[in-house]
Amino acid sequence: MPNSKETLPARRFARILIAALLVFVNLSTITGKSLMEIFNSIFR
Repeated sequence: MPNSKETLPARRFARILIAALLVFVNLSTITGKSLMEIFNSIFR
């Protein structure tokens, strides 16, 4: 596995993005709001 240190930050960033997406999906299903409404409420 050459350049394993260079791929670690990318994988970590991808995991953070996936975790954030899962949280947004769970929030949307619990609150009954759409993802766009949640984004609008956050980035208002």
